[in-house]
Amino acid sequence: MVNATSDNYQMGETITRYLFDDLMGGKGTVIALTHRPHPGVVKRSNAFDDIIKEYPDIKLITEQHVEVPGPIESARTIMENLLLANSEKDSVTAVWCAWDEPAIGTTQALMDAGRSEVLVTGVDGNSQAVELINEGTNLKATIAQNFEGIPCN
Repeated sequence: MVNATSDNYQMGETITRYLFDDLMGGKGTVIALTHRPHPGVVKRSNAFDDIIKEYPDIKLITEQHVEVPGPIESARTIMENLLLANSEKDSVTAVWCAWDEPAIGTTQALMDAGRSEVLVTGVDGNSQAVELINEGTNLKATIAQNFEGIPCN
């Protein structure tokens, strides 16, 4: 059996640096939504773990495990609960999601709560995520994988 995928660490590194540098300006608070049983998500999360150490002005509020199956609903519920605990308007700067389904659920919860100031990122280039980005929602970025370009013989 062969597992041919994109470089998940690099995707995690790229989206994390984009979030921290370009979107957050090197400061603020962040929530991480992960699913560490998944090998690709582990590599993306490891990149996040490594990179946040380089940013003393970015504070990790919490890392939460997203349930699978049902990652959109799981992330939405997690974010609704975190918003109750972080109800001040600027208490959360961003939410880093290890893949797009949690980013979608998080975005839904933020939009419902009227928290348009919170930035969200994901990974995978999911068509629903891209649509939310294009609509100008909280979801600001994703990284698409080139599944067609991965050789599988």
